[in-house]
Amino acid sequence: MYAVEERRSFTIERNIVLRDSGVLLQGPWTKVNVEMDRNCYWNVAAGTFDFAGLSWEQWPAAGHDSHSIIADPGFFDTARRDFRLREDSPVRAIGLQPFDFATAGVYDTPRS
Repeated sequence: MYAVEERRSFTIERNIVLRDSGVLLQGPWTKVNVEMDRNCYWNVAAGTFDFAGLSWEQWPAAGHDSHSIIADPGFFDTARRDFRLREDSPVRAIGLQPFDFATAGVYDTPRS
């Protein structure tokens, strides 16, 4: 559970939120000072989303995700965990730029 504060608690922007089960958001999300926008939400199990008790249509009216989408992000093969994006991926429309995730992460300086 997150504390309800006057200051912005955090920002969730330009992410792909992929799920196949469970609850997406629960708790005081309509009261928490969080900025959420330009995200792509997709449920591979073809279920609906529940945004802290609100529908997708109601969620932007609560001040969140006004430029976000619910769409298949266009991964090559989600079942095999191949998360490379196809050229026609809709996430480009929300400003998310694909990158080589094999190069992501923390690396140690090579020792000589």
